[in-house]
Amino acid sequence: MGIHWKSILLFQAIFVLSASTVFAGGSGVVIASGLGSPHVAAYFEMNADFVVIPLSVNSRAAKSVDRLREVEKLHKRVVSAVNGNSKIGLLSGFVSLSPGEVESYPRSNYRVYESSSLRTTAASQRNAPTSISVGSNGSEVRSHLLIKLDESTNVFSATRDATQFINGVGDIGHAKASLGRASLGIDHPEQYRGKLLEAIAQEVELVKSHLSPDASVQVSGLESPVMVRQKDARVITVFINYAISISY
Repeated sequence: MGIHWKSILLFQAIFVLSASTVFAGGSGVVIASGLGSPHVAAYFEMNADFVVIPLSVNSRAAKSVDRLREVEKLHKRVVSAVNGNSKIGLLSGFVSLSPGEVESYPRSNYRVYESSSLRTTAASQRNAPTSISVGSNGSEVRSHLLIKLDESTNVFSATRDATQFINGVGDIGHAKASLGRASLGIDHPEQYRGKLLEAIAQEVELVKSHLSPDASVQVSGLESPVMVRQKDARVITVFINYAISISY
């Protein structure tokens, strides 16, 4: 836990909404990106569970029926390759981003189908939702590669593994697979809510110890979801966006 004082009389916990922070809308993998510690006093730092990389399978064939056919075939090839890979899983569906995020997607449950060495959170891969778009400029299937981290890997080595994996999949006709920006991920950050609330309570007691007996301390924002930010190539930070105010 880190302690950061903005003022001895008034501490305002400020969370800056940006593309680098994502909140937990429920259980499952939550993605964080960007750098820096949160602007709150009570938080925890820990190693990330995963590296998550957006994956796009796109075709620019002239006919829409050919585009769809090529995208489907290449997507199935990716799924087959994932099932035979001990390091990489496939996460399909929408990404839940922070309020105010420009590039936000609708929220839905995550589904994961992956090799036996990674935890499976979906009963079967045929039930996994997939984002599919069809238009005059091309057809596309969006999903995410999920690379489990251990003590010997970080976001850089995982990205290299993902790049080699996609290069090995190859193209089908006009269809090709491409990767987006890699981010760190954590499984079910809401599990840390209890510990975070305990840390916030300790901070409140510390603040009270520096004030006169007639001071009143209020805490707001405790109902906020557990937030996730990326600190470096291996470590993420979990915290609650709360505020402490003091009155007399």
